Amino acid sequence: MEIQFSYQYAPLLGLIIGLLFGITIYSRKMKKARAMKFGNYETLQKVAGGNFLRSSNILAFLKLAAITCLIIGVSGPELVRETSVADASYVIAVDSSSSMFTTDIEPTRFQAAKDIATGLVDEMTNQTTLGLVSYSGDVNVVSEPSGNLAEKKIDIRRMEIGDRAGTAIGDAVISSGTILQNSTTPRRIILITDGENNVGSGINESIRFANNNNISVYTIGLGKNREGDQYQIINGNNASRADFPNLNEDELERLSNSTGGESVFMTNNTALDPEIVGITNRETAQDFTTVFIFLGALLLIVEWVLKSTGLEILP
Repeated sequence: MEIQFSYQYAPLLGLIIGLLFGITIYSRKMKKARAMKFGNYETLQKVAGGNFLRSSNILAFLKLAAITCLIIGVSGPELVRETSVADASYVIAVDSSSSMFTTDIEPTRFQAAKDIATGLVDEMTNQTTLGLVSYSGDVNVVSEPSGNLAEKKIDIRRMEIGDRAGTAIGDAVISSGTILQNSTTPRRIILITDGENNVGSGINESIRFANNNNISVYTIGLGKNREGDQYQIINGNNASRADFPNLNEDELERLSNSTGGESVFMTNNTALDPEIVGITNRETAQDFTTVFIFLGALLLIVEWVLKSTGLEILP
């Protein structure tokens, strides 16, 4: 978060503010010296109740504050923040088959999958809708898409290993896409797995379903490779591959490439770059020009009113 000024001569205006402060302080000092030297101090004290110098300082402060606000206002002040942009509807589908108990990724692949999912939720905004699915030999819809991200993180923590043997990747894609069908924003499925589709609907069937419903599928494969790389992104059919135990990288690559998503292979429990699944950062600027100009004008009015009521004793 930072403050920027759209007006190119803003530094010069800042210098003007400094000069005004200096001139005002010097003129107040000279006025005070003249009043003490040539004025009737006892008379002024009786009229102003002993606060005639302090009253003039208040008016000077108000005028300086007003001028400062006006100068800042015409400089085009903006509060710039970097925020995550996840203007889509997501379903995160987590593999809960028994192989996810493997400990090559500490503490287990299953816990790593939940950590990755939670990290992605942290990057989303309240404008994002998110649903959750877990799958092994069958599919369990954990929660329907909604914007309550705090609740989604609790649901992720509560996920458990499935009872039925197998890894139903095709069914997981179709079930995830089904709960996204009412969404009006771009639809994306983030599928996390350490295996291959070996039960239920085939990959080709899930690809057809995703394309017919305008859904992009992003796949995240879990498992150690021989080189021990952190992760490897697969962007095209001719991209290099890593060898993972129990993981059909060709299958995941084809599923993502055919639906407009990406494949990523994770080899340890580390944070995933959210841009890989379409969550990007964007700078947003909030303009405060009107606020500062209004505040400056208000302070000038207050200064004029106080001056008119006789608060300024010294001429």
